[in-house]
Amino acid sequence: RLMFSTFLATQFANDRVKTFALYLEQAAKDPAFPWNVPLKTMGLRAGEGADAYIEAFSKLPWGNFNVGTTMKFSADFDFRKVADAVSALGKASPDKITPVFASNFFETWAARNAEEAHAWWKQNGSVMLDNWGGILTGVEKSMGPQAAAEWAAHELQSNPEKRKEMLEGINPAHEGASHRINLIADSMPDVATRDAFLSDFFATTRDSDPLDRFSFVITGMSSPEARLDAMRNFRETAGYIIDTNVPDTQLQEWGITREQLNETLRPKKKAQ
Repeated sequence: RLMFSTFLATQFANDRVKTFALYLEQAAKDPAFPWNVPLKTMGLRAGEGADAYIEAFSKLPWGNFNVGTTMKFSADFDFRKVADAVSALGKASPDKITPVFASNFFETWAARNAEEAHAWWKQNGSVMLDNWGGILTGVEKSMGPQAAAEWAAHELQSNPEKRKEMLEGINPAHEGASHRINLIADSMPDVATRDAFLSDFFATTRDSDPLDRFSFVITGMSSPEARLDAMRNFRETAGYIIDTNVPDTQLQEWGITREQLNETLRPKKKAQ
């Protein structure tokens, strides 16, 4: 497998069409065959336009694994057309996924046309490896961080049925995530909606010690009561108990005692 994959990679520059055909032939027999050829193929097709992208994409074997990579799209790339085609193929194979897709699809689409990208996402949902976080990143690139935060705050309040998906799309691994989240929080119309946003975002995190990694979220809340409510919200939403070693100095800053913290994270069982 590795030897033939290396051979195809070296032949790609000489005849990419034939190499792609050989890859498809091999992948039909071996779904786990290395993906370097389709990655290169789809990257080139993205630069050739939507029709070329769809033509190659529709030939890829669908399975249980996939990989994303950033791609450079042509200036006239029709993102809606591709999104519709991908969605249709996905509905035809609901238990399968494509092996290769652009990880910056929504980001680039939203940077070029945020209104169109967001309207499509609200109606259809995420595409392969891409979710609402990609749209937000694209909006940040086109509008700037402050305007994007105000846009995000408005959308989070205006689309309650999509709120959870939006919150999950605000990637906590994103560089400068704390700055992004604080900007959105500061763009909320009042203290109550600000606290609700921070609490709901905290509840979507899946971390063994979110009070360490996302302490800035708890710090940004308006009161000790709001902070304890956010911890309860996390415990009830995530369904597991937080293991944490919050230092006394942090608890003092939050206005919370050790006893309150323990009671919130590990409530006593009611007597039978």
